[in-house]
Amino acid sequence: FEPAPQILKNVRYDPAHPITQARVAAVVEDAKALIGARGRLLVRASGTEPVIRVMGEGDDAAVVEQAVDAVCEALRKVG
Repeated sequence: FEPAPQILKNVRYDPAHPITQARVAAVVEDAKALIGARGRLLVRASGTEPVIRVMGEGDDAAVVEQAVDAVCEALRKVG
């Protein structure tokens, strides 16, 4: 087992769920494609706070950070 770089960021939203926006969904799909099969991207709403949690992990820390940052920026623009 070799640990992969992991990045977790939280984005506050108010009041609507930005995850349901088509623009955000498109950016999430692009970010998943960027990370590829050698990693994963998880985007979910917190159950206890008004935040969206964006977690990415993969072999290349720079690529993972780029993907997570792109999703966070899209969430901020619509939220």
